[in-house]
Amino acid sequence: MGKFSRVGKNAKLGDGTLIHTHRNSSALFTSTDIDVLKVKQMMCFMEGITHTDFKTQKSGYGGKKTIYKFATRVHERLTEVSNASIEEVINDLDEFDLALWFLDDGSWHKNKHIMHLYSNMLNENQTDLLINKIESLYGIAPRKRIDRKKDGRQFYYLYFSRDLVKRFRPEFKETVINLEIPSMFYKFGGLEYKEAN
Repeated sequence: MGKFSRVGKNAKLGDGTLIHTHRNSSALFTSTDIDVLKVKQMMCFMEGITHTDFKTQKSGYGGKKTIYKFATRVHERLTEVSNASIEEVINDLDEFDLALWFLDDGSWHKNKHIMHLYSNMLNENQTDLLINKIESLYGIAPRKRIDRKKDGRQFYYLYFSRDLVKRFRPEFKETVINLEIPSMFYKFGGLEYKEAN
């Protein structure tokens, strides 16, 4: 599991937020997929972190999807992650943490049989550290790419080559199936996908 709380690591890197008030921290999670949030509530329960029930809000981008959210109470394990640097959290990631992050910010490209992990909040040095961490877990380093926006902003993301996908995808697939999130099966190409040569 590592040094830090999984809940805290996912809030810091994925579709969550760590909220630091006074001396302690809580977490807020949002998603359009309630089953993903149910997994995160289960993780809270396993770590002894109290959380609220689900609340809903409308999409802020003019979309029709409902956004689900829940918050946690303050907890010292969340405070530890809040106080830690991004670099310390990246160094503490394991395969399950990476799978959770991919559920939030990963994408599957069915025509090319590749995967991307979007890591918009990371700077170049942190991105390089994440690349090294993934290489240490799977033996192959993802490639650093830049997503350039029309307004001039740019963000880093990671390109998972076919060789890396062949190592990462089966483990990610097993994790998503075991977590019972059928709505996320598309992130590994679906159950019907056959490994490309």
